[in-house]
Amino acid sequence: MLTGSPLGQVFVGGYMTNDEQQHVIDELQALINDTQATLKRFEDTGMDEQMLEDYDKLLEVLDNAIKQQREHTLAMLAQTNHQVQ
Repeated sequence: MLTGSPLGQVFVGGYMTNDEQQHVIDELQALINDTQATLKRFEDTGMDEQMLEDYDKLLEVLDNAIKQQREHTLAMLAQTNHQVQ
């Protein structure tokens, strides 16, 4: 389970290290890239109109991945700033 904190994301049992945060950020970037490629294929073949519900779900996946990536980036920066101070 993740919970927010001023120092970043917290797992039950401890904080995520910067390396763990970066790994999550990288995995989310891979998901973002794959989802964007799938969306483009949908658009190029007209499936965005034929399968609107699926297309909308892909947009949700993309939106959620971007938001999560931002949260992890901010958490990593906050943790780094806290360590520097």
